[in-house]
Amino acid sequence: MTGGTSRGRLRRLLLLAGLAAAVLVLFDALSGALSLVPAGWLETAVLAVGGPGLVLAAPVALVAAYRFRGRAEVTEGVVEMCADALVADAGYDLTIRFADLDARERVFTAYSGRRRPPGRRVRVMYDARDPSDARLYAHPVTEVAGAVLMFTVGAALCFLLWSHHLSG
Repeated sequence: MTGGTSRGRLRRLLLLAGLAAAVLVLFDALSGALSLVPAGWLETAVLAVGGPGLVLAAPVALVAAYRFRGRAEVTEGVVEMCADALVADAGYDLTIRFADLDARERVFTAYSGRRRPPGRRVRVMYDARDPSDARLYAHPVTEVAGAVLMFTVGAALCFLLWSHHLSG
């Protein structure tokens, strides 16, 4: 076994351990946040709609992301403008310019958690059939992690909804 293979396995194990810890922290946070919702019908409504809704939405969102990725062209764009997002401290709205396969200039706005200064080159994905459908490039693992997080939150909400029935 080479050193690179060993490091790769160690990195995957650390990532898996980090994900497990994040799930436990998330579950604990959801349990605490649930105490802020008034007991009774509102709590039940939040759990009954939110839990199954997120569980069902996670695979749908992942399939949609991979279908887009399958037909998307990847190119380089340039950040034209970086503005604070509408929600304070939530990230940045980037205005990005890129050229499609027909060499037509396209401009779109994307949300980013990181500030990128004007003039910075970024990777862009866009639908070749409809270049107005463009997105900031995201690694496929990011999309899987988002779906896993969505599913995990939904499963935790479902568990919280049914936990008093399961405990006897």
